[in-house]
Amino acid sequence: QYAKWTEEYGPVFSLRQGPRVFIIIGRHQAAVDIMEKEGASLIDRPSSIAAGDILSGGLRLVTGSGEMVRRLRSRVYHAGLQPKVAETYEPTQTKHAKNVVLDILNDP
Repeated sequence: QYAKWTEEYGPVFSLRQGPRVFIIIGRHQAAVDIMEKEGASLIDRPSSIAAGDILSGGLRLVTGSGEMVRRLRSRVYHAGLQPKVAETYEPTQTKHAKNVVLDILNDP
Protein backbone atom coordinates (compact mmCIF):
# COMPACT_ATOMS: atom_id res chain seq x y z
CA GLN A 1 0.00 0.00 0.00
CA TYR A 2 2.87 2.40 0.80
CA ALA A 3 4.24 1.88 -2.72
CA LYS A 4 0.90 2.92 -4.22
CA TRP A 5 0.74 6.01 -2.01
CA THR A 6 4.33 6.89 -2.90
CA GLU A 7 3.44 6.75 -6.58
CA GLU A 8 0.28 8.80 -6.02
CA TYR A 9 1.49 11.41 -3.48
CA GLY A 10 5.24 11.51 -4.08
CA PRO A 11 8.29 10.29 -2.15
CA VAL A 12 7.44 12.12 1.11
CA PHE A 13 3.94 12.29 2.57
CA SER A 14 2.19 12.21 5.93
CA LEU A 15 -0.25 9.67 7.25
CA ARG A 16 -2.60 10.26 10.18
CA GLN A 17 -3.55 7.35 12.40
CA GLY A 18 -5.79 8.59 15.17
CA PRO A 19 -4.03 11.48 16.91
CA ARG A 20 -0.61 10.44 15.59
CA VAL A 21 0.96 11.72 12.37
CA PHE A 22 3.55 9.62 10.57
CA ILE A 23 5.88 10.98 7.92
CA ILE A 24 6.49 8.38 5.21
CA ILE A 25 9.65 8.57 3.12
CA GLY A 26 9.00 6.24 0.22
CA ARG A 27 12.22 6.55 -1.77
CA HIS A 28 15.83 5.94 -0.79
CA GLN A 29 17.05 9.07 -2.57
CA ALA A 30 14.48 11.20 -0.76
CA ALA A 31 15.77 9.85 2.57
CA VAL A 32 19.38 10.58 1.56
CA ASP A 33 18.47 14.11 0.45
CA ILE A 34 16.65 14.80 3.72
CA MET A 35 19.57 13.46 5.77
CA GLU A 36 22.05 15.58 3.81
CA LYS A 37 20.01 18.79 3.99
CA GLU A 38 18.50 18.41 7.47
CA GLY A 39 21.08 16.21 9.18
CA ALA A 40 21.87 18.67 11.97
CA SER A 41 18.22 18.91 13.01
CA LEU A 42 17.75 15.13 12.87
CA ILE A 43 20.84 14.11 14.79
CA ASP A 44 19.25 14.03 18.25
CA ARG A 45 16.25 11.90 17.27
CA PRO A 46 15.97 8.47 18.90
CA SER A 47 16.72 5.55 16.62
CA SER A 48 13.75 3.46 17.70
CA ILE A 49 13.24 2.07 14.21
CA ALA A 50 16.77 0.70 14.09
CA ALA A 51 16.49 -0.60 17.64
CA GLY A 52 13.16 -2.22 16.81
CA ASP A 53 14.64 -3.92 13.74
CA ILE A 54 17.62 -5.26 15.66
CA LEU A 55 15.69 -6.34 18.73
CA SER A 56 12.81 -7.92 16.84
CA GLY A 57 14.83 -9.55 14.08
CA GLY A 58 12.99 -7.45 11.49
CA LEU A 59 9.55 -8.22 12.89
CA ARG A 60 7.44 -5.40 14.24
CA LEU A 61 6.44 -5.34 17.87
CA VAL A 62 2.81 -4.59 18.62
CA THR A 63 2.29 -0.88 18.98
CA GLY A 64 -0.26 0.63 21.25
CA SER A 65 -0.71 2.58 24.41
CA GLY A 66 -2.33 0.00 26.67
CA GLU A 67 -0.61 -0.99 29.89
CA MET A 68 -0.17 -4.63 28.84
CA VAL A 69 1.41 -3.63 25.51
CA ARG A 70 3.70 -1.14 27.27
CA ARG A 71 4.89 -3.78 29.75
CA LEU A 72 5.47 -6.36 27.03
CA ARG A 73 7.41 -3.90 24.89
CA SER A 74 9.46 -2.84 27.92
CA ARG A 75 10.40 -6.46 28.72
CA VAL A 76 11.36 -7.21 25.13
CA TYR A 77 13.51 -4.10 24.80
CA HIS A 78 15.10 -4.62 28.21
CA ALA A 79 16.04 -8.22 27.39
CA GLY A 80 17.54 -7.18 24.05
CA LEU A 81 19.70 -4.45 25.58
CA GLN A 82 21.43 -6.54 28.23
CA PRO A 83 25.26 -6.32 27.94
CA LYS A 84 25.74 -9.98 26.94
CA VAL A 85 23.05 -9.74 24.25
CA ALA A 86 24.25 -6.33 23.06
CA GLU A 87 27.70 -7.85 22.38
CA THR A 88 26.13 -10.06 19.72
CA TYR A 89 25.16 -6.93 17.73
CA GLU A 90 28.83 -6.03 17.15
CA PRO A 91 29.23 -7.88 13.81
CA THR A 92 26.12 -6.21 12.40
CA GLN A 93 27.20 -2.78 13.65
CA THR A 94 30.70 -3.26 12.22
CA LYS A 95 29.28 -4.33 8.85
CA HIS A 96 27.03 -1.27 8.70
CA ALA A 97 29.84 1.06 9.81
CA LYS A 98 32.08 -0.30 7.01
CA ASN A 99 29.27 0.25 4.50
CA VAL A 100 28.83 3.84 5.65
CA VAL A 101 32.57 4.51 5.30
CA LEU A 102 32.61 2.94 1.82
CA ASP A 103 29.57 5.00 0.80
CA ILE A 104 31.33 8.18 1.95
CA LEU A 105 34.50 7.23 0.08
CA ASN A 106 32.58 6.37 -3.09
CA ASP A 107 30.39 9.47 -3.05
CA PRO A 108 31.87 12.23 -0.88
